[in-house]
Amino acid sequence: TFRPLSVVAWTSAVIVLLVGLWDGDPGRALRSRAASWRDGLSLPWPRFGIVAVMLIAAFACYYRLDRVPLEMTSDHAEKLLDVHDVLSGQRPIFFPRNTGREPLQFYAAALVASFRGLDYLDLKLVTATAGFLTVPVVYLLGKELFHRRVGLIAAALVAVSPWHVGISRVGLRFPLATLFSALALLFFLRGLRTGRRNDFLLAGLVVGVGLYGYSPFRVVPLFLVACLLVALAVAGARPYVRRALLVNAGLGALVAMVVFVPLGRFLLERPDLFWQRAASRLVGRQQDSPLATFADNVLREALAFNWKGDPVWVNGVPYDPFLGKVVGAFFVLGLVYAAFAVTRRRVAPYGYLLLGIPLLTLSSTLSLAFPQENPSLVRSAPTIPVVFLVAALPLALAWQRLEALVPDRAGRVAGAAMLAALVVYLGVLGYQRYFVDYDLEHRRSSWNSSEVAAVMKGFVQSVGDPEHAYLKSWPHWVDHRNVGIQMGNPAWNNVVMSDEAFAQHRADPAPKLYVLNVSDRQGLARLQAVFPEGTWRVQQGHTPGKEFVVFFVPGHPGGSAQQLR
Repeated sequence: TFRPLSVVAWTSAVIVLLVGLWDGDPGRALRSRAASWRDGLSLPWPRFGIVAVMLIAAFACYYRLDRVPLEMTSDHAEKLLDVHDVLSGQRPIFFPRNTGREPLQFYAAALVASFRGLDYLDLKLVTATAGFLTVPVVYLLGKELFHRRVGLIAAALVAVSPWHVGISRVGLRFPLATLFSALALLFFLRGLRTGRRNDFLLAGLVVGVGLYGYSPFRVVPLFLVACLLVALAVAGARPYVRRALLVNAGLGALVAMVVFVPLGRFLLERPDLFWQRAASRLVGRQQDSPLATFADNVLREALAFNWKGDPVWVNGVPYDPFLGKVVGAFFVLGLVYAAFAVTRRRVAPYGYLLLGIPLLTLSSTLSLAFPQENPSLVRSAPTIPVVFLVAALPLALAWQRLEALVPDRAGRVAGAAMLAALVVYLGVLGYQRYFVDYDLEHRRSSWNSSEVAAVMKGFVQSVGDPEHAYLKSWPHWVDHRNVGIQMGNPAWNNVVMSDEAFAQHRADPAPKLYVLNVSDRQGLARLQAVFPEGTWRVQQGHTPGKEFVVFFVPGHPGGSAQQLR
């Protein structure tokens, strides 16, 4: 449990450690970094370009956020109950509900809910903001590894990608892995290039915080170690360079471990809970050949980027390739170019990208017990910065060649126009695929708990109360927890499990409301027999096939059953 004194001691330890290990004056370093960023944006085209990309990202992440996606799933109910626990005064380090979850999103959503009340939008505001912030970090990462041109193109591709937009808006923890993966790569790879201790310290801080976000981020430290080994190999016969890299990387790891202390304490005490979900995917069921299953998973994950993607409807259109056809083609070209650069020119940044794709997708490809869950849009989230940088490489090369062919500023203008036209085209495609196709698919596949909750809220605000609003259970139907949360009462649990229970309500003179599945004819007949004075209607949903029955019992006896249409 987080307690005030222990939190103060912990955060103080992190701050003191960072200040003590920092190379130079921290205040001066911050001012210098801010000045360098301003200088980097001093030219008109990069300043205008990144602002335009950020505006596109803001639109993609926040436009109609309350309506798309519209309905919650059972996972959202679990998360909002965790947020409710925080609002009720609990301060867990790890949330054991639903096979266990790291805490960062729940505390952030609780902060939002403390201002606007508890509902689905709290979760979506947190994750959409994480998705929005990822875009400028990808720009800085591309600028660090290659050139601001590569960063701008990669950031633009991320901003209009249905993959990134979808996992950012759904309200679950997925984009936290993307954001912290991009930040960790930015600082760590900069440290490998410059050898500065401070970049390693910041990378350690980001890794430590990222481990509180979404569990697939746990593969990022493994990737950073692989990048360090590449850098050590490139260092060749310069032992002082290797020694400095090892020392600084070790100090960054020390910072990460101190940040991880509370979650590490939980890991030591309850490793079963901490590793439960990951372990269940790895060894939950006996496989005939784990190696063959892993090889098949890797192949299907590789094809998911531009051929056949994730079958789950919650986060995207089922089986859509992660990148689509156009960006998927650029991704293949980028892989070829990166492989050529590594084999012929031995350029380390290209090697980092090629290493990142198999390592950062391990959370998906290691699903050996449930191979049908691979490829996964969400478990592949840490690889988004790497994948879109690869896709940006051939476009950046084309822009560079265009500038070389066309003299003066005309080449730069022509390159910018080429990128703008491509982004507009991809943006239109992405809008259609997400805000139209995905929205319709999500409404068809999810249950309309918001509409059930709206009917019950109308009853509560007019003649009734929450204690006399009932949901009749039906297999694989509306999750009553979502109904209660959207009614503003997370503890609501008025579920009638059997038709025989209706008779127990007969003696209660209060007005009552029952909501039934439209196929529950037996339940409706039983209600009519117990409450002949009741009235009922079929409530039409906004989406065809989502109708449900509303049965109202007035607060006084008498009358006859009638059908309201």
